[in-house]
Amino acid sequence: MINILIVDDDIDKISFIISTVQKHCTSKIAFLQASNVQEGIEVLQSKNIHLLITDLLMPIRAGEEPNKNGGDTLIKELYRSKNKTNVPMYIVGLSQFEDVKHSYDGVWNVWLYDPSEQSWQIKLRDLIFHIERVKAKIIKERVETIFVEGYTDKEVLLLVLDIFFDQFIDNVEIETRKFGAGASWVERQVIIWAKTLFKKNDIEYLRAIGLFDNDESGIQAIANIGDQISPNSAENSTFSILKLDKKYANHLKNAYSQGIQLPITLEELFSPFCWRFAEQNNWLVSRQLSEKNLRDGKQWDKTNQSLKDHIRSLSLSDDTSLYLFNKISEEHKVKFVNYVKNMPRDEQRQALASFQFLMSDILKKLKILS
Repeated sequence: MINILIVDDDIDKISFIISTVQKHCTSKIAFLQASNVQEGIEVLQSKNIHLLITDLLMPIRAGEEPNKNGGDTLIKELYRSKNKTNVPMYIVGLSQFEDVKHSYDGVWNVWLYDPSEQSWQIKLRDLIFHIERVKAKIIKERVETIFVEGYTDKEVLLLVLDIFFDQFIDNVEIETRKFGAGASWVERQVIIWAKTLFKKNDIEYLRAIGLFDNDESGIQAIANIGDQISPNSAENSTFSILKLDKKYANHLKNAYSQGIQLPITLEELFSPFCWRFAEQNNWLVSRQLSEKNLRDGKQWDKTNQSLKDHIRSLSLSDDTSLYLFNKISEEHKVKFVNYVKNMPRDEQRQALASFQFLMSDILKKLKILS
């Protein structure tokens, strides 16, 4: 299989590049994507890439404005020994702005991108044909993949696989980024996976899961995927969306029965004794609650009660209240996950009991578990 990394933040351009490659090439190709220099370097630190296709005008880091030297910066960062990147076999700069074609043109190809022009498409076809012949660098096939929003999410799910489903560890890959992933990153990976149409065999497509938190960002990302991928297309059959749900958090059923709607992330799935330990170590911060957290806002007497007082009047358990009024601090998530990773195995099974049901659903959607 040939691994192609596209560093660009224009999903339409990315889709056109993918369709161009697929139209001209018969080899199995895995497409990976990054939206800025930092993301691109992170991919190259963990993956062997055969062809890097990069925009030249792009941000250095997530949230920054596009930089006219973005492509040059990425190439320079590749060769810094401290980054320990896997330098791609071939690099192509592909930009729709002719005036940013400059400094690394002498070493690597720089092509002007225009969807209506054939010249760059023919060059890309010929380059991939060449890469196909370099057998020594072609690496292992892709497997079913789970895309998650954060690095601690990946660490937890790997632990869950090891504890409850160790027989399937080699059958599934979990992908994320250490920095700047989130729901929008998972959204992009799912769209690119769908458009790639990985074949498992002559009949079946390889499948992926996009795992999203049940919050505003996750809900919006899921809607965006629906806008990009037609429900009746072959692309739609290559992936499933899984939004974290109250059904995986049995320890919070009392809150939901009382009309409280809590956005579920992976942290809410940890057993209560883990949250009590987090509270003792000051790893919690206050959760901002609003009327949106009530299934029926009319039950709250706003004139005479604060929202917190209303929730306290529902006679919920101390453990349930701990989840409702707090969340795991972003700066302490790594410590929290490491605490669970260092538990004795029996305690880990208790701490991750809810995750067993989540992973079971994931493996079923991937058709790994019947």
